[in-house]
Amino acid sequence: MSNISVSELAYSPPGAEQLFFDVSFGVAAGEHAAIVGPNGVGKSTILKILTGQYEADDGEFSIGGTFLQMTQDVGMSRPDDALRDMLIEVAPEGLRTAGKTLFAAEKAMMSGDDDGMKYAEALGDWGDLGGYDLETQW
Repeated sequence: MSNISVSELAYSPPGAEQLFFDVSFGVAAGEHAAIVGPNGVGKSTILKILTGQYEADDGEFSIGGTFLQMTQDVGMSRPDDALRDMLIEVAPEGLRTAGKTLFAAEKAMMSGDDDGMKYAEALGDWGDLGGYDLETQW
């Protein structure tokens, strides 16, 4: 489980006026949070600071555990991917591996490769690891 603590964060894009200042919030372990607001107020920028892509001008933050961020443009950068392909990327490691194996077996079956045993084994592994429970959370 992870927790996030953000205190008095401020950011100005290079050569531009300050985008935001005094941003503070916390997310406890096991909680979910969303950053909402109009276009251009810095929602994506805050996430980029938390993931290390940008550096804040002021303030501090700490992340305990693993911080996961789903891509903003779902389906745009990889238009052939389904939403579940993207969700499996943030699943726990064992489920991620089992999910990718299952999805590959499904695609093989749909393309005419009738190796039903690979598909059956992948379905069994997915279920044994809690994959169906994970799908209900999506």
